[in-house]
Amino acid sequence: MAARHLVEVKGFQERRVCRLLNLARSNLRYQPKQDESEEQNLTEQLKTFAKNPRKRRQGYRLVHQEINKERIKEGKNPLNHKRIYRLWRSVGLTVTARRKRKRIRSGKPATDLVADRLH
Repeated sequence: MAARHLVEVKGFQERRVCRLLNLARSNLRYQPKQDESEEQNLTEQLKTFAKNPRKRRQGYRLVHQEINKERIKEGKNPLNHKRIYRLWRSVGLTVTARRKRKRIRSGKPATDLVADRLH
């Protein structure tokens, strides 16, 4: 971030830099809380669910439920569905589309019931 660089390297005052860039000072001091190893573990879990032939048709909603079941059994807190969806998109997973079945029609033409009643 440019503001952090100006403060730490160039020695400018934090208040002045934030005022000039129209930033809140809390944004400059923000430290993300997420652990990257947990994110990697979750993406690996999502990939294994997507590759499993029995669960291939599951979207992120059902995978979210499965992951939360496992986490609750382990004594961990459940995850937010929006976080799962964000990871699902970042990995590039999609649900395989179902093939449409061909409709088998009988050889008889459909009778026009309204025309038959009028005659």
